[in-house]
Amino acid sequence: MKSYSHPGERFVEWGGLRSLSSILPKLHVNCPLIVTGKHAMKENGVLETLLEELSEKKMKPSVYNKIQPNPTDEDIQELISFMDNSSTDSIIGLGGGSALDCSKAAALLFNNRASPIQSHLRGEGEITHSALPCVAVPTTSGTGSEVTPYVSFTEKTSNQKFTFDHPFLIPCIALLDPELTVTMPPYVTACTGFDALGHAMEAYWSINHSPFSDTHALRAARLIMLNLAGAVKEPTDYQCRLNMSIASCEAGLAIARTRTTAAHAASYPITTQFSVPHGHAVALTLAEFFEFNENSMDESRSNELADALGGSTVSDASNRVRILMDECVLQRRLQKLDIPSDAIETLVSSGFRPDRVKNNPRKVTEQDLKEIFLKIY
Repeated sequence: MKSYSHPGERFVEWGGLRSLSSILPKLHVNCPLIVTGKHAMKENGVLETLLEELSEKKMKPSVYNKIQPNPTDEDIQELISFMDNSSTDSIIGLGGGSALDCSKAAALLFNNRASPIQSHLRGEGEITHSALPCVAVPTTSGTGSEVTPYVSFTEKTSNQKFTFDHPFLIPCIALLDPELTVTMPPYVTACTGFDALGHAMEAYWSINHSPFSDTHALRAARLIMLNLAGAVKEPTDYQCRLNMSIASCEAGLAIARTRTTAAHAASYPITTQFSVPHGHAVALTLAEFFEFNENSMDESRSNELADALGGSTVSDASNRVRILMDECVLQRRLQKLDIPSDAIETLVSSGFRPDRVKNNPRKVTEQDLKEIFLKIY
């Protein structure tokens, strides 16, 4: 029997960040730590505005602004060490997936020190206490981290991507303010949007799917196919930005039940070894994996996903995904991303993650993955 429940509250409103100071009192907190990146939120005035509004509510906010893209386990440890020397009683994650993931991990592991932080991140430590209240305010439309029980990080010693998974990682509040996404450069908009599309497609074909995750996944896929190119080309388009924020959250709700599959597994070494942004790396194999998986899905299901992607068949839908990459000015060839052909073997060995490919509806072998990489070379 399939069941569905998801903790936390979700708010969506253009300009909604200005309402955060009115939402926080329900959490009974007084000293929130705003976790964000080094520059963007400060340069566009968002951080200053938030600090002022929290202070007006007699709160005592502080700021940690050292988050960088693709955070490592050491970055998370550094954030927790900072919290040890502060009066933090809650966290506001303000930024893209990296800021949200670090916020979630720190909120939970701050209260759970029975094992070293690195052991917990590898899923080897026991979680016995709940997290500090964590509010997620995404400034991109892609990761869905505001509603997932996952934290992605790179292990510094091995340069391998890992995912920390625990239900207590889901933020207690997710505040979607599409206005915060307007300042994203077109390339970042495209990359994060394709990350969300990957979540939607992979959640739908995952062997762990359910009617509930399917609903979120299909809605997300439709919204992304209809709005991503518009958001890339017209950054201030109100409706496109609103719909992309909703789509990202919907896709996050989908993978929160299913996890990701082979396309995400294949993307990680492309990012860690060649610095291709995560969403772009995911986008590279989405169409290929849909065609690869077609005969392992019920025809009605593959047709339903194809329809959500705007296609009449799996082949047609896959081509529409490729066309969307072109419209968003995302390179579709590994060669164009300065990845040498002799690196494919390494990409295969690093991207063949049993914990991820096992969720795929069709068994994926290392040879299968090599052939997909060669197709997009």
